[in-house]
Amino acid sequence: MTNNSCGPGNTSISSIPSFCIHIEDRILALWFAVMIVLCVLAATFNVILLVILCRVKKHRSGTGLLIAHLLVTGILMSAHYLVHALLVYANDAWHITRHVHTCTVVHYLLTGTMYANSWTEAALGVNRFIATTCPHRYKSWTGRNITLAMIGLCWAIAFGTVLPMCFGRLGRFYASPWGQCTLQTTSTAGTWIMSVNTYVPYVSVSIAVTAVVGQILVRRFTQRYHTAVDPMPAPRILRQKHQQRVHNKRQLRVAGMLLLSFLFTVLCNLPLPVMVGQYYKVYMGNPLFRLWLRVGFLLQYLGTPLIFLVCNRDYRRSFTQIRKRRITPNDPSEFVEPRMPVHLSPLDTPV
Repeated sequence: MTNNSCGPGNTSISSIPSFCIHIEDRILALWFAVMIVLCVLAATFNVILLVILCRVKKHRSGTGLLIAHLLVTGILMSAHYLVHALLVYANDAWHITRHVHTCTVVHYLLTGTMYANSWTEAALGVNRFIATTCPHRYKSWTGRNITLAMIGLCWAIAFGTVLPMCFGRLGRFYASPWGQCTLQTTSTAGTWIMSVNTYVPYVSVSIAVTAVVGQILVRRFTQRYHTAVDPMPAPRILRQKHQQRVHNKRQLRVAGMLLLSFLFTVLCNLPLPVMVGQYYKVYMGNPLFRLWLRVGFLLQYLGTPLIFLVCNRDYRRSFTQIRKRRITPNDPSEFVEPRMPVHLSPLDTPV
């Protein structure tokens, strides 16, 4: 009996009935257009925030270098997904034959950069945890050289652990019938490598953000208690409390940025494990549907810079000043925070 269904039972282009080809082509063209638009938007917003960090001096301190690196990985991921979309569309719409090792190279770069992005988010969480729990040692423990070493470690872990799969060890890169490049593990060790690179950064960020928020709430409660006990403190104590409140707000703002970014990333990546775990037959039986799941992955690299811009008033103010050409790279004094007096609490941890 001839299968005249356009449903998930058709797993290759050759098995699609003729009257379905037009519909499939339209859906594929729509997917390609959506991917192109999202890639351009994601790269644009990441570049905008990266320019703000590079041109305004105070934003480069503290977590600035890690955030800048996170934005760079977002730009690279936008480029990788653009290449991926072009390869898929060229394979299916233009019938261009690709080299046998194209998926190995392209998807290795995409996977490694994706893992580097995740480990950078974990490094940001560790940075904020140190800033909140050990403020007196923050500058010595998170200096420029240490931060650069953390960034290098992120790339080493991401690309080093996936490298054996390029040679068929622990896993393999291959192309689906629709030309989508995919990484498939072929051993328990390969599955563990992918699981560690995927879930450990998420767990690290969630623990760090929870600890930061908890520490800040404890400080606020302690301050209110002392205010109730001593309603008329000395002027020096008042200045210290004001500085502490400013510091807590800054810490809470950055923690909120990381928390929202983390939740948004989880939301964007959630459909894939749900489909694989609960609807595996539908997932494996519909290659076109698997292509649309890539849209969710790409959305996280568009959402991260937007979340940072929305949550950080200083970023928005700096962007407005740059757009109005009121600030130059060599004249950042307008945005440099005043130094804390020597006699105040040494909790001026930059963010």
